[in-house]
Amino acid sequence: MLHAPSLIGESQGFGPLLLVIALAFAVPILLSRFRALPVVVGEILAGILIGPSLLNWLGHSPTLDFLGDIGLTFLMFLAGLEINLDALLPQKGRAVDTSQSLRRPGIVYLATIVLAMPAGLLLNRLGLDAHPILIFFVLSATSLGVLLPVLKERDLLPRPFGQLVFLSATLADFLTVLLFTVYILTSENGFSVEILSITLLFVVFLVVMRFAPTLVRLPPVRRIFDELSHATVQIKVRGAIAIMLAFVVLAETVNAELILGAFLAGMVISLLRSPDDTALVHNLEAFGFGFFIPIFFILVGADLNLRTLFAEPHYLLLLPVMLVVSLLVKTLPMILLKGSISWREVLSSGLLLNTHLSLEIAVVVIGERIGLVSPASSALIVLFAALTVVLMPLLFNAVQTKASVHTSQ
Repeated sequence: MLHAPSLIGESQGFGPLLLVIALAFAVPILLSRFRALPVVVGEILAGILIGPSLLNWLGHSPTLDFLGDIGLTFLMFLAGLEINLDALLPQKGRAVDTSQSLRRPGIVYLATIVLAMPAGLLLNRLGLDAHPILIFFVLSATSLGVLLPVLKERDLLPRPFGQLVFLSATLADFLTVLLFTVYILTSENGFSVEILSITLLFVVFLVVMRFAPTLVRLPPVRRIFDELSHATVQIKVRGAIAIMLAFVVLAETVNAELILGAFLAGMVISLLRSPDDTALVHNLEAFGFGFFIPIFFILVGADLNLRTLFAEPHYLLLLPVMLVVSLLVKTLPMILLKGSISWREVLSSGLLLNTHLSLEIAVVVIGERIGLVSPASSALIVLFAALTVVLMPLLFNAVQTKASVHTSQ
């Protein structure tokens, strides 16, 4: 079971929770004039402020540990909710534009992982105290939660280029979660029969995918849901949370990480929701981002010991190296698609795919728990992820001007 980062000291009751929630309330207000800085980054910085690196105000609390677990669960659940299964798994007989197929995103992902492994080895040799496989997972993933709003804001999502970038990020996130879970299981238990237990999770997932859409679209079922979807019951929200927890419990049962169960549950809800369920998505996001997820990110910041990081200045010198290496890992694969996208789109897509946040931080938190990364390197990777979230969308908007939008064939 993954627990939120352990904090210093011992403190019981609601005091630590009040401090964290007060910060979660204050951060968006303080950042309202700095729209280029994502709120998530502000929450991590707030955690650093009250953690051992600076003020040393926040003590260990079982309540915060538990709520941090729920925050991570909701984070991965909402990430899975962003997966467009209709685009990834088009139905038979339906005409599908080539830009929506998995062929080109698959090429991009394969090229990315081919580059990410030697990049992980290189950064490890240069002094990053993290297992190369953990660096590999960080570099191969993409922050879909950052990328998707940027594409929507530029009205690129309906276009072939936008679909290519979106599906590349979707595939990267899904396969990174899957491969990381398999790696954790094999590293802890070896290639034993127990590793096959993870297939139970996917069997349940596939069964739900196959039969649940038909069930929820039956007229009597739809009528019940419509009647009970008023404000005091919110039956769809309750059902979505029940599905999320069911997959998390199943993941725990088969000794998988909860992030995989939560991610698959989000994909299930993405498949089951109808075009009229915008209120459902809004309520789930309000539930997660309004309470639980800020707690997780503030705890991540509070657990970062920047004093350890600054005590070894060579770590800070690795930061620009990581940015350059990660940009190459994401940009070079796009050159393989030069025949269908322009050079400007090659560069801009590499920039946007080089955003790292939610999944990458989850990987680092788990990696530090099982000894794949030192505390100082963990802090450095979190800072790296925060920088990519701030810098890469700005550079993308600078490169991908409206006049340069290229319609891929």
